Amino acid sequence: LEEESRVCTEKIEAERQLKVLKKQLELKSEAEKRLESIRAKTLEKKRKEQQIWKDRQKELAKKIEIENMLTEDAIAGAKRAEAELKALEEKEHKEILAREAAEKQLDEVRARI
Repeated sequence: LEEESRVCTEKIEAERQLKVLKKQLELKSEAEKRLESIRAKTLEKKRKEQQIWKDRQKELAKKIEIENMLTEDAIAGAKRAEAELKALEEKEHKEILAREAAEKQLDEVRARI
């Protein structure tokens, strides 16, 4: 009877320990699932941040390219304007010389008369 009582007590204790182990296993499984979920969310967040960074870099590169093109256009426009101004100044100078020469001829003709 004493042996049966001891066996029964051991069986009850073993069943209690089994329940505790099952509960611990269940808690461990839930914790692993939560951890995996957190890892997945973290990876997704990092991926999105990297994509945002790449997009910003592309946008910045486009802006720089546009600024460079506008600068090149402005430089070319300034050079054209400078060349046109020089041509106008030369034309004006020739006109002044031609007017002076005409006035000189006119003065010579008047002097002869």
